[in-house]
Amino acid sequence: MTVQDTVAPVITLNGANPMTVGFGTVFTDPGATASDGCAGDLTSAIVVTGSVDTNTVGFYALTYTVSDPSGHSDTKVRTVQVLPYNFTGFFSPIANLPTFNEMKAGQAAPVKFSLGGNQGLNIFAAGSPSSIQISCSTSNPIAPVAETETAGNSSLTYDAASDQYKYVWKTETSWQNTCRQLIVTLRDGTVHQANFKFK
Repeated sequence: MTVQDTVAPVITLNGANPMTVGFGTVFTDPGATASDGCAGDLTSAIVVTGSVDTNTVGFYALTYTVSDPSGHSDTKVRTVQVLPYNFTGFFSPIANLPTFNEMKAGQAAPVKFSLGGNQGLNIFAAGSPSSIQISCSTSNPIAPVAETETAGNSSLTYDAASDQYKYVWKTETSWQNTCRQLIVTLRDGTVHQANFKFK
C-alpha cells in the first residue's frame, strides 16, 4: 500500500524579519531552512527571489519558496528596510536652522556633522554641496561663526575619534552683505541646509 504524502514542507527564516540595514552597506541574506515530515531536509531546494539595493533607501522583499517531491510547497517573505544615513544635524561652530550663521565673506566655514560611523568620503550626491542666495530679511536669530578655516579649496575629511565629518566650505568675497543657504544633499537622498549671513 502506497502511503500518500499529505505533509507540506515548512520554511523557517534565519535571522530577523523584518530587518534593517544601513545605506551603502553590504547586505548578506541570512537565509532560511526547510524541512518536510516525509521528504526530510529541503533547505538546498529553497528558491529565493527578490533583491536588496543598499544604495537606494526603501523597503525590499525577499521571497523564499520550496516544494517537496509530492508538489506541496511553502513560501515565506522577509522584509528588508534600507535606512538613510544617521544624520543628526550640524555641529558647532555651525548653528542649525532657523539660525543664520554670520561670518566674513571669503572665509572658509568648517561644516561638521556625523553619519553614525565612517561611511567613506563618497557621501555627497552629484553637485553637492551647493548654495543659493536667500533673503536676509528675517527675524530669525543670528549667531557668529566662532571658528573659521584658512580659505582654500573646499574639502571633506572624516575624524574617527570624534566620529565627525568636516566639510570645509570656501565662501566668496563677492557674497559680502548677502545671505545664502548651504545645501548638503547626501547619496541617500536626504537634504540638509544651513543659513549664512556674510559681512
